[in-house]
Order: sequence, then C-alpha cells, then structure tokens
Amino acid sequence: MHERNSADSAGGWATAVNKKLNVETATSNDPNRSYDASASAQLLRYCGGASLATNFNPKTLKGGVKGKLDGEIALAEGRAELHGYLPDAEGCHVKFNAPGLQNKEVDLGGMRATFELALGGFAGASVLA
Repeated sequence: MHERNSADSAGGWATAVNKKLNVETATSNDPNRSYDASASAQLLRYCGGASLATNFNPKTLKGGVKGKLDGEIALAEGRAELHGYLPDAEGCHVKFNAPGLQNKEVDLGGMRATFELALGGFAGASVLA
C-alpha cells in the first residue's frame, strides 16, 4: 500500500511553503533598535461560515428566520509591517525629583513614540449566500 505524504497534496504543499514565507528582523531582542519589520505570505487559504438568526414578536405573534452562508478562498495573501520607535524600542526613561514631595524621586518609566506602517494584499474569491 502506498503511503501518502501530506506534501503531495496541494494543501500540504501550501502548508510547507507558508512556514517558509514568514520573515522578521533579526534584532527583535535588541532594546536599542529603532524599528521592527516583518513580512508574511500565505497560499491557498480557505474559510467558511454559517449563521442563523430568529426573531419573534409576542404582541403580534409574528416571527422570522434568517440564514447566511459565506465562504472565502485566498490564492495568495500577504502582509508587510514596519514599526518605528522614537528614540528606540526601550524608550527614554523619565525620572525626576519632585520638590513638592520633599524631593522624592518620581519614576514615570519609559516613554517612546511608536509608528506603524502596514501593507497588505489579497487575491482570491468570496461568496455570500
């Protein structure tokens, strides 16, 4: 009997390729970094769903039922993100002595500005019934 490898099917091939299509910056553990970048792509994804809703008015004794089916297939989907930090990912630590509090040290922690830029794309089809 022939054993079938999951990579032989289109779904198995897509799963194997999708694992290799995610990229991140190598310096993500460096607290002095000024940006993080990542990119990901996925092939041959699908999803589907169904919903059912009912309503009833006891005063008029009328009601209704609504149903919905939907499905989506993505031949290719991708996303790239860039996060920028000012002054850096750890931020600027803010401490000062407060004269009104008998010169006690006040520690506000790290402060930074964060900027995000994202770009995404999708090629596929969607069905709603």
